[in-house]
Amino acid sequence: MDIPTLVQNAVSAFKSRNRKVAVSSIAKLIELRPALSDDWGAIARMAATMLETKLALKAAILYAESFPNDVQKALNAAGLMAEVGALKEALALIKPFLEKNPDAAPLLHFVGMVKSQLGDQEGADICLRKTLAIWPTSGQTWLMLSAMKKFKKDDKDFLKMKEGVPLVDAAPISQQIPFYYAYGKALLDVGDLDAAMTAYEKASQMVTQERGAFNAQSDRQFVDHIIAEHTVENFAQLQASGNTSTRPIFVIGLPRSGTTLLEQILTSHPDVVDGAELNFMSNAAVDIGGYSFSHLKAYEQKTLPGNGWQDIADIYLSLMDSRYGAEGRIVDKSLNNSRYVGLIRHIFPKAPIIWIRRNPLDVAWSCYRTYFNAGMTWSFNFSNIAKFLMAEDALYKHWTSLYPNEILTVPYEGLVADQDKWFDTIFDHIGLATTPEVKNFHENKRAVLTASVGQVRSPIHNKSVGSAEKLGDYIKPFTDIYT
Repeated sequence: MDIPTLVQNAVSAFKSRNRKVAVSSIAKLIELRPALSDDWGAIARMAATMLETKLALKAAILYAESFPNDVQKALNAAGLMAEVGALKEALALIKPFLEKNPDAAPLLHFVGMVKSQLGDQEGADICLRKTLAIWPTSGQTWLMLSAMKKFKKDDKDFLKMKEGVPLVDAAPISQQIPFYYAYGKALLDVGDLDAAMTAYEKASQMVTQERGAFNAQSDRQFVDHIIAEHTVENFAQLQASGNTSTRPIFVIGLPRSGTTLLEQILTSHPDVVDGAELNFMSNAAVDIGGYSFSHLKAYEQKTLPGNGWQDIADIYLSLMDSRYGAEGRIVDKSLNNSRYVGLIRHIFPKAPIIWIRRNPLDVAWSCYRTYFNAGMTWSFNFSNIAKFLMAEDALYKHWTSLYPNEILTVPYEGLVADQDKWFDTIFDHIGLATTPEVKNFHENKRAVLTASVGQVRSPIHNKSVGSAEKLGDYIKPFTDIYT
């Protein structure tokens, strides 16, 4: 097959969600290594979207090699590498460019970001400060720096942010949004709640304008449909997957509810290799075509006389192997796992599930003041946060009523108050013994890619418990709706 046809096959299969053909076409292109120039970037993006880590990494390298002297192309390639978890490879790619361009702010920012994710806070701090010296309106850089420190009123960084507001207001909206989230955090640190809420409100209005409004009614209808159709009786009609793997450990919980903390605790165990917001299940299950029970039945009929459920398990485990290797257990804390619990239980009946729950007011407050890089349109005002949390509560009630013994509920407040008790309970649930490394989980230097990167590098504390109590009327749009 000629190269243009192979490229077209990959693109067409990707667009039509024919995973098998798309992956095989991309793998063949990488094997042949034709001169595809910018197309390698598109191929790397497709592989990354399908969570094919090894293919995405190889395609990103070929993309970078196609433009050996192009800084922006190198940053694009390194960004793809970081996205699929290849952080050290991304740094290695950028290093020679930074040596030639030591004052290139985008390169410095990228290196600072990756160093922070890898746990090198000192190296990150140096790079981020160099970035801001050159590019003082870089909102993303301010946001990263703000996550790494607590500001004080006489803090030089705080004064620099305050003085820089007029400059930022003239910058592109893409820089204003993260800056105002960072500024809001700084204002909270110095005790100026009113000014902080003004900053957060400005940021939330801009990000809503940029990403579009959250459709709470549609989301709740979707959740209610899952609850109505995903029952024990309906799943009993389906062919069993027969998969007995316990390698995945599924962690479920709202953003800012403690899922990253729980992931950090779990991955500190010698037998738990790593974890992240993987989205493996949604990718492995793409051939089902939807969430309704009719979709599940139709998929099963389509894959008979074989076992389509085992096929999904095989794809899921293959994606896991591609990213983490074949050994050790992996934590999957994908944000959409709450909507996949029935499918997870059906495909991986032996895999443990842990659901962490936190005071909803504290979750709402933490989500509101967090800048999520993509999606999450429900998180930018308290009214929508209330509606989203109510839908997630309904899912929690449904799944725990169906699988009361299979799902371990961990209260965040209980975990931080009595960690020894909960460490033993958690590791017993996943079939492992608590080890000394677990109690020093904050020393775990694994990569952390979420907004919690700063918090999980510290020992457990209860400083965030009850954090929403100080808000007064500011939290009223949430409490007026949430029941």
